[in-house]
Amino acid sequence: KRIQSIDDNDEGHLITYGWGKTMQVDKDGKKMWKKPQYLDGEETEEEEVENFAAYTYENGSIRIYPGRLVFLPKKDSKFKAYSMALSPTSKLEYDEKRNTIIVFDANKIFLLNPDKFEKSFVGRKTRTNTQAISTVEMRDDVYFFVGDEDFMIV
Repeated sequence: KRIQSIDDNDEGHLITYGWGKTMQVDKDGKKMWKKPQYLDGEETEEEEVENFAAYTYENGSIRIYPGRLVFLPKKDSKFKAYSMALSPTSKLEYDEKRNTIIVFDANKIFLLNPDKFEKSFVGRKTRTNTQAISTVEMRDDVYFFVGDEDFMIV
């Protein structure tokens, strides 16, 4: 596991690893929690990890690392933390007006905005490869995607 930091505290050590997970261990190195906890979106130090982008929402934060996208919910949020692997051919777009991240991955499109959607993301499988999508238009409350041979409204 990729350890990012080890912080000493009264109970032992707090280990931060992976993509925002923490585990408390005692002074002998024995786990004190059954499951790892996810860092709250506000508590993490963004400057420690290079080459990533962070987008903050009321319900948490989305971080985009090389090869991975991670959602870290706030503690009072109804959402669960998740991560999504990104392939080298994945494309990402950010809609500033709607504060939404659009992910094009193989034959799937994901819209990520934990403040707007009932789930923290909306996914849709397409018939065609999303690499062929050449135009993204915002129309009222929908996105209009145009590809070489197809179009789609999400």
